[in-house]
Amino acid sequence: MLAVQHCAKDDRIFYKEALSLRKHGFDVYYLHGAEPDGSIVDLGGNVLNPNGERDLEIDGIKIIGIPHAKGLIQKSLNKINQSNFFKEMIKVGISIGADVYHAHEPQSLYIAQEIETEIETNVIYDAHEPWINAHKKDALLRKVLLPKLKFLISANQVTRGDLLFHNHNLKSEVIYNCSSPKVFPPKFDKSKLENPILVHEGNMRFDRGLKEIIEVMRLLKIKHPLIKLKIIGETFNEEKEYLEKKIKEYQLGENIIETGWLRYEKVGNALENCSIGLITNTNLERNTLAGPANKFFNYLTYGIACVAVDLPETTALLNQTKSGITIQNRTTQNLLLAIETLLNDTEKLSYYCENAFTAYQQFNWKIGEDKLISFYKNVVLTQIDIHYR
Repeated sequence: MLAVQHCAKDDRIFYKEALSLRKHGFDVYYLHGAEPDGSIVDLGGNVLNPNGERDLEIDGIKIIGIPHAKGLIQKSLNKINQSNFFKEMIKVGISIGADVYHAHEPQSLYIAQEIETEIETNVIYDAHEPWINAHKKDALLRKVLLPKLKFLISANQVTRGDLLFHNHNLKSEVIYNCSSPKVFPPKFDKSKLENPILVHEGNMRFDRGLKEIIEVMRLLKIKHPLIKLKIIGETFNEEKEYLEKKIKEYQLGENIIETGWLRYEKVGNALENCSIGLITNTNLERNTLAGPANKFFNYLTYGIACVAVDLPETTALLNQTKSGITIQNRTTQNLLLAIETLLNDTEKLSYYCENAFTAYQQFNWKIGEDKLISFYKNVVLTQIDIHYR
């Protein structure tokens, strides 16, 4: 596993793909970018190598952290992938001599393909998000790297379609970022529908609908004084000031719960008593071309009905699973109407929640694991040329 920007215990890379490969007998190394001081951190920024070790082993995964560039000259060289950081990533990667280099961003794909020029190996690009040519560097990387790529894993159909359009020869698979039953044990208790709790999983920001959601809570409280919103995550800086100000102004202290950062393994416990999950990203280009938010699959795991802004992949899955409501635009009134529809119709809420939990049987990491292992064994590591006479 190769990553420049993802942390050591990234949910997809470590908890899902690396552990699944290890479970099926692969020796797995995770070579990634550590903090400039050499700290290897988890999703919450907690240091995993307090003694400064470069190499760690966690749950059988061998983690190697290469410190990111520091200093003006190295940071400048970093912009063109020529810093000591990139050189060391390539050097260490070559020394491992892996059969597969599974890259998780355009920059780590560059590293993987540089390694491929030195040793015989296989390179997979795992496109978590769309590869948009918003910056000259990204555009150049796409132009240079994509034609040489043979194997693609994508977290959604839209991104796979886009990359296949630019390289028709890719062998590809879509593996959704579904929740792992080992980390998020599925659970659905219908009694929670008697007093529905709204939830937004993930840090709450303005671009994720903070202002609109707070206004919705103000209006909901008029008819539903006991209504609760759980923010599984936290707010920072201006968003934190705004949230605290509005909670006080609207007297929502008993209605809004902010859990703060939770260890990944604890997120499921916070979700299980919730009934209506919010996905409120807007239709910016990056969001439109991206797949469903990870939280969508986590909501399915606990039978949580979804209210989501209309984005192609999310809407397609909501239509397929019949597990929630899509709104066209993220406005206070649209959100309020959708949420009140569920609060005022317990049968409809129950219908969506039960469908969500049923859909979990199709959208969970056990399915993803099977697809990952099959792609490795039957596509990437099986190169057979058949010649017809």
